[in-house]
Amino acid sequence: MAFRREKKRIGDMLINENVITQEQLEKALPIAKEKHKKIGETLIELGNHIYNPMMAGSGEQPQASNFKRKSELFIQFYLKGSENSDYRNIIKKLTEATWDYANKITHSRSATYYEVSTCVTLCISLVGVYENILQKVFDPLSQYHCSICQSKKLSIVGDDSDEDGIVQKLYLHCEECGGTTEVVFEKNDENDPSYITGKVIE
Repeated sequence: MAFRREKKRIGDMLINENVITQEQLEKALPIAKEKHKKIGETLIELGNHIYNPMMAGSGEQPQASNFKRKSELFIQFYLKGSENSDYRNIIKKLTEATWDYANKITHSRSATYYEVSTCVTLCISLVGVYENILQKVFDPLSQYHCSICQSKKLSIVGDDSDEDGIVQKLYLHCEECGGTTEVVFEKNDENDPSYITGKVIE
């Protein structure tokens, strides 16, 4: 008796592996049928979503479909400093590997459901990574540390604002040593006064 292997949909395989939920699959299927986009095209859309022209500064703007360059500029813009060096490197490697593999799978005639499933999983993970970066950036406390013990376990206990209600200084309480850290906000760019960077007073 011949053995017939059951053909499984990628979406069902991802549910079985707890990569996505049934609800997420049901939301995604109508979109997939409507847009008929390849995985590489989806990554290009991700690049367009996370990229802002100001991230290139005075440098040359990347081409519309250059996902790798847009993601590189995004990472450089938001993850500055030596403290983010390892974070930058691992995200850059993951981004490049996912893009290269997605292109390989897209043009492969011999890829099985397992390779394709791996590629989809990588893409989903990459989207999650960029979501985490944005959450880290816009978390008001994630980038600061205690000026006394360097702990990141901080909570806001007060602030000073100007006459327009714009916060100029934060007072952070450290849960580790009990000390108070002051964070002063400075304009990062005279051409864009709405973008302000906070500096810990050591």
